[in-house]
Amino acid sequence: MIIKKIVYVLILIILLNTKAYSESRGGAAGSILNYGVGARPLGLGGTFIGISDSIEAICLNAAGLSRLNYTAVSIQYSTWYDSDTYYAWIGFLYNLNNKNKIGLGVVRLSTSGIKAQETYEDVLSTFSSDINLIHLAYSRKLFDFLYPGVTLKLVNKKIYKYNAFGIGADISAYTYTTEIKKLIDWNPITKWIFPNAFIYEIDEISIGICVRNVFPPTIKLNKEKEKYPLTFAGGISFKMFKKKFLIGFDILKSKDSNWEIHIGSDINFKEVLKLRWGINNRDIWQPSFGIGIGLDNFLIDYACIFHYIKSLHTISLSYKFSSGKKEIIEEKEEKKKEEKKEEKKKTKGRKLTSKEKEEFEYYYYSGLDHYIKGGYEWAIDEWKKALKIKPGDKKTLEYIRKARRKLKEKRRRRRRR
Repeated sequence: MIIKKIVYVLILIILLNTKAYSESRGGAAGSILNYGVGARPLGLGGTFIGISDSIEAICLNAAGLSRLNYTAVSIQYSTWYDSDTYYAWIGFLYNLNNKNKIGLGVVRLSTSGIKAQETYEDVLSTFSSDINLIHLAYSRKLFDFLYPGVTLKLVNKKIYKYNAFGIGADISAYTYTTEIKKLIDWNPITKWIFPNAFIYEIDEISIGICVRNVFPPTIKLNKEKEKYPLTFAGGISFKMFKKKFLIGFDILKSKDSNWEIHIGSDINFKEVLKLRWGINNRDIWQPSFGIGIGLDNFLIDYACIFHYIKSLHTISLSYKFSSGKKEIIEEKEEKKKEEKKEEKKKTKGRKLTSKEKEEFEYYYYSGLDHYIKGGYEWAIDEWKKALKIKPGDKKTLEYIRKARRKLKEKRRRRRRR
């Protein structure tokens, strides 16, 4: 009877979020995700909702999965302030096709060796406390600019001999654009805030929104109900300087907590080395630091979270399986589009040098000569060279369209013969 009473008291302490858990970055219902999923988001100060461009999106913002054209697996492990508590996660992302992605993520928080005792010296027994959270995520590319996502969650909590389950769901949305100038120019306020020099350095803007526990998991341990709170999270991120620099901002608000602010940034050195840092105000203003090392399809991420009790260290290992042929072709096409946009940015708004003018006129009139003589294919080749010097030239583009129409007519005539 003594043991039971002591165990009941311990259970109530944990469920009511007193010192047993609240010292360690939040003991409220559903706070298991606060401890971090993946070393990369942790190194960015927990900033990820607006970024959502890696496998950790399975648990943090499922909508972002749609832009990931690969299959991948990731694992993470870290011990806490004492060796009896550990936090781990494993994620698997599967690329169904260009538009549909699914992911499975399992998060586990476990503390062993909890003492049931009547006095400080009298240890009657020990037991463990385990929380398991399973995410089944799905995302679909609905339009070129909109990616919705949904996550089904299964929660399992076990303390001593008590075991409980709960089911819940999250919804999310994600969008990104590389048409930065169009996005900013439509509004006179944003046009005034962001000067042209700044706009041309931004390669991508992405925005994410996630509503967690739309259908809240509810678990019951020893007649005590624990309901996961409705939580709103949103973020925005900027990739700049040819995607070598990333900065993101997230905000988060749940029914049981104050507004949270997360800020994170990283510098990318040729996809081989990434340096990260971030800060958030979850309990106190808490800085973090991280490193990412890429070796082909293999990625190692490390994060250090500075805490007033003790700094926490965690590591993630991820592996990307080779993409399918379609995905590889699409990636190449996207890269070509980005390269063309870069060329336009460089030439737009500036005058051609005398040498560039001469080269442009040479290719332009050379193409015109071929066109008059009926050599439409050669004409198109020459005009393409002219466009590399002066992208978007209306006359050249119009002649290319005309040459293509003539070429089609020519081929039709040959078939009839």
